[in-house]
Amino acid sequence: MSLQVVTNEREIAGAVSILSGQMTEGGERFDTTVGFKGGDVDAALFWREDLSIWSAFEKPYKLENRHWCVFGVDYPEGKRNLAITAEINPPLEGMNRRCAGVVLHDEAGKLYIGHTGNLRGGYPGVGKKAFLAYYPREPREVVVWPNGRYEEIIIVGILGQADLPARVADFVYEVRTFKDAVRSGELKKQRGERPESFSPEFEGKREGYSTKDRVDADYKHGTVVNKLEEIVEGYGYKVANDQGRDVYIYTRVKGVSRVKVLFEIKTDVSTTSIYKGVGQLMLHGAAQTRRPRSVLVLPGKPRPNTKEALAKLGIEVLTYKWRNKQPVFPPIDQFLRGA
Repeated sequence: MSLQVVTNEREIAGAVSILSGQMTEGGERFDTTVGFKGGDVDAALFWREDLSIWSAFEKPYKLENRHWCVFGVDYPEGKRNLAITAEINPPLEGMNRRCAGVVLHDEAGKLYIGHTGNLRGGYPGVGKKAFLAYYPREPREVVVWPNGRYEEIIIVGILGQADLPARVADFVYEVRTFKDAVRSGELKKQRGERPESFSPEFEGKREGYSTKDRVDADYKHGTVVNKLEEIVEGYGYKVANDQGRDVYIYTRVKGVSRVKVLFEIKTDVSTTSIYKGVGQLMLHGAAQTRRPRSVLVLPGKPRPNTKEALAKLGIEVLTYKWRNKQPVFPPIDQFLRGA
């Protein structure tokens, strides 16, 4: 079952109240002004030192059709007319596609805060299409609008869950990085000159039965992806990922890229996950002129007969363990030789 958009006025207000409570808890209050296209407004901001962002939820009088859930990254002390980095403003009620913020619920009634990807940057190149192309593929979910239309929405976080503030901060900094890259021309340069890049993923579980489990799973998968990228890049290799490939090492000679090592990451050692990993490695490897080394990354050792079968297919296995909610890898020198 897909996530569905919440349109009831009271339910949306309740969701915004939860979001506000979690984001402002323990925050330092500043009464200042916030600037936006067309003017500025007096606002009460709450700075979270642990997140390095501020948030504001007191709706300005000018906003009659939406809630005000805005965020920034500049420390407010001694500053006036602070710039908004990201807005996650859901409508007061009903359906308003002009609002980027969306309140959603799953089959169990769990509430989520989402974003359509529609950004307002104040300069050319900042918009929904460009941001969705830049933003990590996960976690996203297909949602059903009241008019029956389906749309893929970025899932910022699960309301009431302890990690929601960190997820919101992740999203805000993704927006900040995107806007900076557009404004500096770096994003256009990367697309034109170097298609390979690494896009950090949200962190938390990847596969599960309920929608909540699936969204949580995306975060966990992202944690492993980002950690592996950090380790491999630390050895001095060029690392990238895309919508199909989790992590890969590549070389670039005379403008031509070649994938040397391909990593496919799973967050469990179930038969289904291993089958999926094998298929992804085989398909993506076959798409290269020269087949790269293929490495299946698992949170534990597969059964001996499974490992033997993988070896016959030319697939190596890299295992990791969880410690203090972080993936821990053994030395991976052997997987990098010749890359």
